[in-house]
Amino acid sequence: MSGHDHKPRMVCGNCRFLGVTYQPHQPWKCMRFGFKSKEIPASVVFRETGTECALYEPRTQLPRG
Repeated sequence: MSGHDHKPRMVCGNCRFLGVTYQPHQPWKCMRFGFKSKEIPASVVFRETGTECALYEPRTQLPRG
């Protein structure tokens, strides 16, 4: 597989369901799957299922002005 075939791993940073809990032992949450974690939720989903997150939705952009 060449370097051009590599698909970047999904990240939660722009997902509308990513949340912050402010709990030191579980700072991240996925509001769609309904869990909290010490890791970014996309990493947990990939580790547990072996696939990218199927519920990712990008945040809607607010109009500037």
